[in-house]
Amino acid sequence: MRAYFFGNMYLSSIQQGIQAQHCTTEIFNKYFPRPTFVGEKCCFTASEQLVTLCNWSHDHKVDILLNAGYSSTLHEIYELMGDDENPYPYAKFHESEEALDGALTCVGIMLPDAIYDTAFTIRNTRGREGADMAANLNQYGEFEDPDTGAKYFFTKFQVWIINEINKYGLAK
Repeated sequence: MRAYFFGNMYLSSIQQGIQAQHCTTEIFNKYFPRPTFVGEKCCFTASEQLVTLCNWSHDHKVDILLNAGYSSTLHEIYELMGDDENPYPYAKFHESEEALDGALTCVGIMLPDAIYDTAFTIRNTRGREGADMAANLNQYGEFEDPDTGAKYFFTKFQVWIINEINKYGLAK
């Protein structure tokens, strides 16, 4: 499992890292509810997204920072992450009005292995074979890992996020 962060291109690499950390906090705030108390016991219901988020924070802790371009691109990415098919925890981070006039600086999402492994394989398979993999994924939502033979069937949202993480380079 990995966290992917889409950062504004006008930020330096250290600033993109800081914004990703701010975004991580926003993801936790969004999915980790304020506890309620019954007597002296703390109670809350864990959503699927919270389970994913806790799994990432306890067992993985891997961040990938992508240079996603302009603020308008970040707004578009965040809007598309709001799709009803999205089962993954995500959030955005805006700087304060005082600091950067409320600018959106980062959008983040936690993704399982199948998503980024598929993106990696397609991105790094050259020639006709790579093109065929991408076309099959985009047309049918199907992907067969050439190394393991594992078959994946992705939703429209999952296909979109695979393509999205392949679209942008690493923040530098």
